[in-house]
Amino acid sequence: MQKEYFIESGQVLKELGTSLSGLSADQVLERQAKYGFNRLKEGEKQSLIQKFFKELANFMTIVLIAAAVVSAVTSFYAGEDGIVVKESLRNEGEMFLNFCFEVT
Repeated sequence: MQKEYFIESGQVLKELGTSLSGLSADQVLERQAKYGFNRLKEGEKQSLIQKFFKELANFMTIVLIAAAVVSAVTSFYAGEDGIVVKESLRNEGEMFLNFCFEVT
């Protein structure tokens, strides 16, 4: 069978053994017996902690965390005020939590 988008609709219906009105009840039962129900297998569900650590395993996330650690260490040795670091981390944490629990 060619790609469906190159074939006339009537020819596609003929090749699939159906019509514009769909399958009859007998055809449905016959196809369910032959092919099974039209359901996807459920995948393994991940806990919230597993999802969190999976996101942390992302290469760019690791690079950003490493950059934050380097920045914090260098600012500490440069004698910069630690409040700036704490405030920055607090803002980043709030942004992360807002992103994680954003309702769409």
